[in-house]
Amino acid sequence: MLQPWSFGAPALSASGVAWDARPVAVELADLAAASIAACGPTARRLESVPVAELRGLLDASGLRLGHAILPAAFTLARPELWEAETARAVALVDRVAALDGKLLVITAGPPGPLDFEAAAAAFGRAVAPLRDHAARRGVTIAVEVCNQLRDDLGFLYTLRDAIDVARDCGIAVCADVLWFHRERDLARTLRDGAADIAVVQVSDCAVGATAMPCRLVPGDGAIPLERLLGQLLESGYHGPFDLELLGPEIDREGPGPALRRGADWLRAALERLGA
Repeated sequence: MLQPWSFGAPALSASGVAWDARPVAVELADLAAASIAACGPTARRLESVPVAELRGLLDASGLRLGHAILPAAFTLARPELWEAETARAVALVDRVAALDGKLLVITAGPPGPLDFEAAAAAFGRAVAPLRDHAARRGVTIAVEVCNQLRDDLGFLYTLRDAIDVARDCGIAVCADVLWFHRERDLARTLRDGAADIAVVQVSDCAVGATAMPCRLVPGDGAIPLERLLGQLLESGYHGPFDLELLGPEIDREGPGPALRRGADWLRAALERLGA
C-alpha cells in the first residue's frame, strides 16, 4: 500500500502550493525544466481544471501526477460536517485515480476544543470512509505532519504521533522534514516507521525564522538535510522526495528557479548518499 509510486531512483516530485495562483501550464513547465518526474497539485488546482485538460497538459509536459494535497480534510469537532467533507475528498480521490495517481495527502483538520486523544479518535472515524473508498480506487491516503501554530490544519505535530495515529487509522504518513527534523529519538522513529511513510517533503529554513511560510531552497538554510536524508535511506525508506517550496524567499527568486536549484541540490545529495 505504501510508497505507491516511483519513477526511477531517486524519485522527485514538487508540491504545487507555490504555483496555486499561477496557470497550470506555468507550473508544469517549471517542473519539467527542473527535470522533476511528478507534480503534486493542490485540491483547488485539481478541482478547477477538467481531468481531460489536465491529462493533456501532463502528457504534453512529460510529467505524471505524483499526489494531490487536501488541507484541513475534516472539521474534527463538528461531525455534522464530515459527510460533505468526505464527499469532497472522495471526489478528489476519483480525480487522482482518473489521472493514474496513487496518493492523496491530507492534513487531519482542525481539532477545535478537542484534546489529542479525542481528536485522534474523531479523525479515525472521519477518515475511515475516505480510506476505504481510496483503497477501492488504488489510492493511498497519507496524513501530513503540521506545525503546531497551524492548528487550523491539523493536530499531528510530530512524526512519531503521526505514525501512531496513521497506523491506527490504516493510512500512511506524509513526513515534512521542516517540522520533524528536531524530534527526540528521531533515528528510532524513522527506523520503526519508515514503512508507514508514503512521501517525504523537503525544504530548508534559516535559524531564527519567526514568520510563516519560511521555507528556503534545500541547502540555503540550517536544517541538516543530508544527515536526515541519510537516516531516512538507512531506515529503509525508498519512496519519493517532494520539494515543497513556498514563502517570501521563494517568491523573490521565483518558484521555477528555486525549484531547479532545489532539485539539483536534492539529486546531488541523494547521489552522494548512494540512493
